[in-house]
This record gives sequence, structure tokens and C-alpha cells, in this order.
Amino acid sequence: MKERLLCTRCRYVGKHYKLYNEVPSSIRGRKAAQINVGSQIGVASTSIGNTGFRRIMNTTNIIAPSPLAMQKQANKVNTALKSLNERSMCDIRKNLVAENAKIGQQDPFLVNVEGDTCYNNPIFKSDATPFQAETIAISTMCKNNTKDKQIVGVLVSNKLCRTSSMSRNKGQPVQCPNHWGHCTANVSQRESMMTKESIKRCWDTGSQRTLKYPILLAMGTVGQFKVFESLTVTMLVILGILGT
Repeated sequence: MKERLLCTRCRYVGKHYKLYNEVPSSIRGRKAAQINVGSQIGVASTSIGNTGFRRIMNTTNIIAPSPLAMQKQANKVNTALKSLNERSMCDIRKNLVAENAKIGQQDPFLVNVEGDTCYNNPIFKSDATPFQAETIAISTMCKNNTKDKQIVGVLVSNKLCRTSSMSRNKGQPVQCPNHWGHCTANVSQRESMMTKESIKRCWDTGSQRTLKYPILLAMGTVGQFKVFESLTVTMLVILGILGT
């Protein structure tokens, strides 16, 4: 959007000036405003979401963009943030291997890690569902060699899918994930959030598996961590269940 000055007396017309800075892009068409991209980066790092952000802007007498426009911008920003985080975790792993080699570690690819999973609701709820009650879970793995505790693996497990819910309400047999149309779920309703496959996916996020870990500090059950037998694990510590 551009505006210019117009004098009603002398009919002077000024140059057009943009009202906002644009984000450079190689795609033809209108470019996104820096303030819109920056706001979506802020929303992505908080828990309010676009609905809460629009409510804040409206209550401060700021005209908020339409929900559809904000969601489209959020999809683009979140994709870019995901790619950036994966590259960052890959660089952290490479730097960690280089540091281990500098200090003379016998196997520079060996690193201690600690992990945890955060659920959006209680894992189990009596008489509410025959399956696990959680619908979204975020699993992280941090390196435990130094005090930095940098994240080297992330996995977001999601069972929510609006397309499948609408199809099942119409009597169509649809199962997530990977059904026809747009499927936002990556875990089936019948599957558990924390399985051997999900732990592997969390460790492999962002790059090829270039590290091995002899010690894992985590919360969970013994069955969930049998996967580490195939990943060169020499000792497993599960807090609250097994001792060291």
C-alpha cells in the first residue's frame, strides 16, 4: 500500500511512499509486510494463537487482519521456522562432535542425552475414551554433556485432523494419518504417543543420525526405551523406575 500528499490549494502532488516495509521475495505478486511476518513469529513462540492475538489488537483499537489471512501467513512462517530449527539442530550436532574430538574423547559421536514429553491434556482419563486421551505431544531431546542443554531432537505428535472428523460424521470410513485430502495428524488414534518409532523419529529430526548416546535420562516406561538397544546404548537410566 502506498500513499502520497496532495495540496488542495496549489495542487502539488508528492511521490508515493510505502506505509510499511516488505519482505523480499522471488515470487511474483504482493509481498508480505515485515510487521505481519514479525507478528506471526511472535505468535508462534507463545500460546495465545491467532484468535487471541486478534482479540488483543481489536481491544487496543488496532484493525486486525482477517483470520484467513493470518492463518495463511502463519503457515508460511511456521514452515520457515521448522526448517530453521532443523538446520540449527544439525549444526549443534556437528559442533558437539567437533568439541568431543578436541577434548580427545575416544568416540566423538558418543553423547549423553535427556528427554521429556509434554502433553496438551492428561494422558489417561477414566471412562472418557478407550484410547489414550492426549491428542498432541511434544517430545524433546537435549544433550547432557555440557551445561548448555541445547536441544538436538524434537518431535511433534498430533492426532487431531478436522478433515477426518468431518468425513466420519458423514459416515465415511476415514483413518488418520495419510488419508485423502489434507491430513494434519501424524499419529493414529489407536496408537500410543510414545513408542519406539516415535523416539527414533525424535532422535533423527533434522538430520541423519550422526550421534550415539550411552546414557538417557527420561520419564517413561521400560518398554518405550527398548529402541535404544539398537542405537548403541550401554546404560539406561529411567528416573523413578530404575536406578543407576
